[in-house]
Amino acid sequence: MKKHTLVLVMTILCASLIIECTKQVDPLIVEMDVQLYVHDKSGNNLLDPAVPGTLNTQNIRIFYVQDGVRKEFFNPNLDAARNYLIRKNFGNDYLMTLYPYEGKTDNEETTTYIHWSDNSKEDTVKCLISKPGLSMIVTKVWLNGTLKYDRDLKQTVTFNNAIFARFIETY
Repeated sequence: MKKHTLVLVMTILCASLIIECTKQVDPLIVEMDVQLYVHDKSGNNLLDPAVPGTLNTQNIRIFYVQDGVRKEFFNPNLDAARNYLIRKNFGNDYLMTLYPYEGKTDNEETTTYIHWSDNSKEDTVKCLISKPGLSMIVTKVWLNGTLKYDRDLKQTVTFNNAIFARFIETY
């Protein structure tokens, strides 16, 4: 009798595992980066340390508006401690990868300010953040009030043999 009970329990456990494994799970998608190509009117890359007169990238500051209050972002435990990275892409041009404020709710429009170095120039990046299920996706990007990216249009930009979804030029 013990053998039959054990077989019955094992059969029920296996059946429940099979049923659990076949449940549809929403995918986790995180598309929370915006690529910025920063140049002057002559086309000089202002993030390239080899170009004279470029920005001091150590002094770039990122600010978010959270609950109506402007806050500087800094977390020394992250690789992108100030929520941006400067690095070369495949064509050896320097780009900024900005991680905008993700907001708290689905379809929230968030505001991120980029304070460029020691000068007083500041750009405003507004993003519409979609949060389907567990995912977070930048669906629209405005730079200083001008719509630069709309995910619904399925836009991509090819820059120096690399394809970017959210690629913005600023100067």
